[in-house]
Amino acid sequence: MKTFKILAAIFFLCFCLPAFAQNEALKVKPSTPKRGDSVVLTYSPAKSQTGLAETKSVTAHILYANEEKADVLEKEMVGKKGVWKATFQVPDQASIMAVRFTSEEKSDDHNGDCWYIPVFGKDKKPLKNAYLFLSSLHQMGEYKGFKFDKSKEAVKKCIEKELEGYPDNTSANTMKWSQLMNEFKGSDSIKSMIGKELVNLFHANLAEKEIYPLLAWFDRTGMQKEGKALKDSILKANPRGYVALQDKLRSVMMNPNVPANDIEQIFADFPEMEPPVKTMLASVLVNSYMKTKEFQKAQELIVKADLKDGMMFNNLAWPLIEKGENLEEATSLASRGVELMRNQKEEKKSASPAVIKNLNTSLGMVLDTYGYGLEQLGKTGDALKAYAEAYELTEGLDENINGRYVQLLAKSNDNAKAVEIAEACILKGKADDKAVTAFRGAYKQLHGSADGADAKLNQLAAEAKARLTESLKKEMLNQPAPDFSLKDFDGNVVKLSDLKGKVVVVDFWATWCGPCKSSFPGLQKVVEQYKNNPEIQILTLNTWEREKNVAEKEQKVKAFIADNKYSFKVLFDDADIVGKYGVTGIPTKFIIDKKGMIQFKTVGFDGEQKMIAEMQAQFELLLNAQ
Repeated sequence: MKTFKILAAIFFLCFCLPAFAQNEALKVKPSTPKRGDSVVLTYSPAKSQTGLAETKSVTAHILYANEEKADVLEKEMVGKKGVWKATFQVPDQASIMAVRFTSEEKSDDHNGDCWYIPVFGKDKKPLKNAYLFLSSLHQMGEYKGFKFDKSKEAVKKCIEKELEGYPDNTSANTMKWSQLMNEFKGSDSIKSMIGKELVNLFHANLAEKEIYPLLAWFDRTGMQKEGKALKDSILKANPRGYVALQDKLRSVMMNPNVPANDIEQIFADFPEMEPPVKTMLASVLVNSYMKTKEFQKAQELIVKADLKDGMMFNNLAWPLIEKGENLEEATSLASRGVELMRNQKEEKKSASPAVIKNLNTSLGMVLDTYGYGLEQLGKTGDALKAYAEAYELTEGLDENINGRYVQLLAKSNDNAKAVEIAEACILKGKADDKAVTAFRGAYKQLHGSADGADAKLNQLAAEAKARLTESLKKEMLNQPAPDFSLKDFDGNVVKLSDLKGKVVVVDFWATWCGPCKSSFPGLQKVVEQYKNNPEIQILTLNTWEREKNVAEKEQKVKAFIADNKYSFKVLFDDADIVGKYGVTGIPTKFIIDKKGMIQFKTVGFDGEQKMIAEMQAQFELLLNAQ
């Protein structure tokens, strides 16, 4: 599991708010609080549109954040004559603060846009990036119960305010440029203006860490030669500096099959890497060792680098446990992974619901690995406990975990529980073949006969399909599908608009994308099922490949499809159709109706059974539409 830094991943988003201003409902003293200051909040509910009037108690909630941390303080307020006060100390980690008030089940969040308080330095200026941190909260709309106005109207003011105090702020400048490029569609005049500002920034006394993100803008503004010359001069002057390191790291991240010795050389050349970078690179090296089955090296590096990522131990333990090799050692590794994931979950217990859900899923995966190891070691009772917790943490949505859990329940003669869990999984569309087979056996043991098992399975399948269909009806988008004309493997042009009258699947993928590849065996089954249906056309659009040479890219894609014996209709996305469809991650699948309207969009891969069931139900809905 990758280390998660709160707000860091969305640090470069470009939406934020203007400076906090005192108003009648909330007053802050001192008005320019610094880290460590004692601050008095004065809240007058009667002067707020959403004020907490006629209440006996009020709690102030203060969200504070910087690029590394976000947390919430809660302070009980003291009321007198309809005015409430609370005192708190500005945390050392705070660069920006947001405030809301609650009383019992009611809340005042400034009419859906919480109050904001920048934290100031000794120079009476807001701390650098304070307004940019606000942008992250703004873009999310809601975080840890705090609501934020997602309006884009204040974007320019926010960036201007940041640049007033910090004109050399690389992040603020690149945000402004991104906004201008989008607003004016990358016109030559805008590129020229940005180019001049870009050159001027390089005359400032910037550290390499601030220079590096600017280099990409030379390409974006048509100044490739100037950018290359500047970069070359930096690399020549400091071949072991930040820019050189970032170039090396980029090459590693862009190549999923980078040799282990290349990564080892980076460690040798850059011994002073920052701890988070060193940890990330060590994780990549561990995975590289695992691909070449150098498990001992991987384990030694995990210990040496003191990696705290439970998923890393899971990834090391799973291939051994799956093959039944070195079970004692592998199960011990999985146990360590469980321990670390529990620690990660405890550390993030105040994180957002989405983060907690991801941590639960990760812990469930490691518990499943641990349980499988215990099962093969004959420790059935402990294995069942691990499976049961994994099932609960993943909310019964992982068909592999479900299958192993139901199967072991049946083997343990807990037939009633096996049937109960299997039925729940079938209704969710998350029962694999192991779960169905175990259901049949448990049903026979429970009822003394297999008679009725098939009827029950058919009943459950029908109910699951009905639920899925009703759910899908509510998800229909009815948005125009952008047209495209792309070439297939044989050079034939396929035009989407020519396929009107058919239900069309447009599935964006790449050969390096793990979830894409995981989804393809199931997609092949769908292709086989509907290959003789003239009303359905399934297209897979290859995009975002890392090879820049067109011929090399096409050869790689064709080899991948041939090696796996897939019969997909593959098109090469050489016209940024992926951008026109607003795709931000792959795999992303669109289902388009006979009129050329996008009706369904699915991002990611959530298991073969669910994908197949969803596509079947989607096809049925659209084929039967009037």
